Amino acid sequence: MLSIFRTRHSAYFNFAFLFAVLGSWLFFYLQPVLRGFLSDEYLFYGKVSYAAIPSIFGNSDIPLLDKTLFRLNGDNDATFTLYASKEILEEMSEWFQFGARNAGDISLEVSAARVGENRFVVSSMATSNGALEWDTLMEYQFQWAMIYLAVECVFLCFFLFFIILGFKARRRYKRLQRAVEESSVRG
Repeated sequence: MLSIFRTRHSAYFNFAFLFAVLGSWLFFYLQPVLRGFLSDEYLFYGKVSYAAIPSIFGNSDIPLLDKTLFRLNGDNDATFTLYASKEILEEMSEWFQFGARNAGDISLEVSAARVGENRFVVSSMATSNGALEWDTLMEYQFQWAMIYLAVECVFLCFFLFFIILGFKARRRYKRLQRAVEESSVRG
């Protein structure tokens, strides 16, 4: 029974499973950005009551994986996600910083697309001191979404490649096993 784990086809299936898991994880992480391109935009006004940078990719500057979550006016039913590069956040820091002591005192105008019941992806932000334009954020998000979709296609190709290799190796293994059994019966 344990000899099945020493065969080549099981290694091919394991690699296929690995690429399926990586592709699924990346797709589900990218899904809010993709939904944001197709959803209607809403306009919100308020002051930041809560801001957080998720700890897994926080301040890593990995495109679309590094994000800032915030809420406006103490509303726990609406969470906004800002996907922005370190450069965009540095430009934005001239007129607004989420970590500043006075961040809750500054009025914001946020344009965001609904991607879930209580989740929104930010497409532009503005204060009286400056603005993060729609063109800047959409260009960044669209460019990296297309790159990640290309990576998804590569993962899919590797998944299919290893699945096909696994089935071919399994057939070859079964044929070889039958030949060994027939020769032992004859001999």
